[in-house]
Amino acid sequence: MKKKIEIWTVEELKETFDHIAFPEYQREPNLWTLAAKQRLIDSMIRHFDIAPLYFYTDISGAIGCVDGRQRIGAIMSFLGGTDDDDNVPDSGFEFKHFNEIYSDEPRFRSLEGDSFLEIKNRSQEDDDQVARDFVEELLKYELTVVMLSDSKRAEEFNLQFTRLNLSMIINSGEKLHAMIGDLRNLCFGENGLGQHSFLKETNIPTRRYAREQVAAQILANIFSKSESDEFTRTRHFDLQRLFRDNDKLGSKRLEIVEQVRTLFDLLEEPFNEVKVLRNRAITVSTVLLAWTSGVERPEQASELAEFIEAFVCRLNWQVWKGPFIEEEYQDLLRFQRGITQASAEKSSVEERADVLERELIQWRKSKQLSGDIEWTKKYPDRDPSQECRSHRFPENYKDFKEPILTALRNLGGVAPEANIATQVLEDLNLPSEQNGKFWDEMILSSRKRLRSRKDLYKDRFDLALRRLKEEDILEDRGNGQWSVAESYEPD
Repeated sequence: MKKKIEIWTVEELKETFDHIAFPEYQREPNLWTLAAKQRLIDSMIRHFDIAPLYFYTDISGAIGCVDGRQRIGAIMSFLGGTDDDDNVPDSGFEFKHFNEIYSDEPRFRSLEGDSFLEIKNRSQEDDDQVARDFVEELLKYELTVVMLSDSKRAEEFNLQFTRLNLSMIINSGEKLHAMIGDLRNLCFGENGLGQHSFLKETNIPTRRYAREQVAAQILANIFSKSESDEFTRTRHFDLQRLFRDNDKLGSKRLEIVEQVRTLFDLLEEPFNEVKVLRNRAITVSTVLLAWTSGVERPEQASELAEFIEAFVCRLNWQVWKGPFIEEEYQDLLRFQRGITQASAEKSSVEERADVLERELIQWRKSKQLSGDIEWTKKYPDRDPSQECRSHRFPENYKDFKEPILTALRNLGGVAPEANIATQVLEDLNLPSEQNGKFWDEMILSSRKRLRSRKDLYKDRFDLALRRLKEEDILEDRGNGQWSVAESYEPD
């Protein structure tokens, strides 16, 4: 296949549009939202570069689009230049400026709300130089066009389209990282809250700025709680707007940031010991609870860590039972819903905060959760704090990695699979295989199907062995014998 780079103006694209074919492998023509289309026009009128358009030509000279249909559609919709405008979503849409990074006053602000046709009409008036500049600059905007030809077979263009769309879509954390200003730096900077050792000790991943985004969610909610006594939504666009509006932080918010940094300092040591902050939502909720409950001294931070450890233990113990959760702990389902259902929504943040605040009050009185009190009335000879620890059931195959490696070390480095399985069972403090009541109980699998706990455990253990072998961590020596691979180096 050959390729040739060309430069087309928007005006040339408009003139050629009716001669461009869009093959079946292309995505639907109007997948972009109105806001996405408006952002493209805003980028072009700012003279920003946009992604190239890919076309192919056959021996007859016909032009087909390989990649760029959404961009072409957005441009043509704005110009109102299709033969079927009545059936094209957003045809003739209004011009609008966007700036997710900083506040500005662009040249063409006065044209906002006008369609291209209206701007073009304004450009013909004697005194509207702004409209004339807009029309000229947009129509003369240069598009990079990659012309492909001499394909060995027609299907090569399908493959080209697929390869052009293989790249990983930029995520929320990466978009926020591209912002500028004081608040962005205080979350994403080298010494920002996202790099604080408190967050580093959680199980929140380091990749793609996940911890920095958690820091931003925490600050957004604490700002809101301090100023309006309410929590707030922290989806990507909310945080983006917050960063843009706080490119210069006032003294009051700077003071709050430093108070949060001090709070992180207090929470670091006790939470490093208990290691229960395993996801973003629980981490955000824990810090918000520390803020609202007035944690200011090390002993208060230790008490909070003790409470969260107990709360998460009960949560893990009960929630995986699905529909069989015991009625005394039904309130834990409210908290779990606040994690699994749109965790960044204001309502979810408030629901988690409400459950935690009430349970902390009860914990401070009795070192028990509300459910513990009722549960021990039903089972006076059983201790929920011990029960939740002894019944920690692996959620997926990944939970077996460290127990399997530990078991192999304890068994001398090489051991039969059956011995490894028995040792892992003991290390996880799970009931023995003779406890039929525990192992035969039906629980929800990850696929929302009811299965016996025995079958789920075996499936996850077997899958863990296979995955660890594929990752060159374990070596299958045959005859049921396993060992740690010689090339494996622990993190």
